[in-house]
Amino acid sequence: AADQLVLDDARLEDVDRARLLVVRGDRTLGWVTAATGGFAPIRAPGLPLGAIVAARRHPDGRALIVLVDGVAQRFYRVELATGRATLVHELARGDTAGRPAVLADGRVVFRAATYVGDLYEEAGRF
Repeated sequence: AADQLVLDDARLEDVDRARLLVVRGDRTLGWVTAATGGFAPIRAPGLPLGAIVAARRHPDGRALIVLVDGVAQRFYRVELATGRATLVHELARGDTAGRPAVLADGRVVFRAATYVGDLYEEAGRF
């Protein structure tokens, strides 16, 4: 069978039973119903401006963990019922987080990379 486009300009972040958690563009969280392909945006007015790097559902089913890019990358807990975003962790400026995983007990694990700021020039090659 041929591939079928479900939703354009969206990337899959997580799965919750028959729903897919997606980021559309780089700022809109939403659920896609697997059976119909219908898109329902998730209201999260408390998230700061910045691209959404990653999003995962919290095992309690009431929240998402969202990684937002900015001057520093930050993790937020977004309450699904209210859209309230609470800062839970901020990386040091220049550090970046890999795609996070949320453990069954709610802890978030991720790979961190540190930019050291060294600049090198290789003479004669471009």
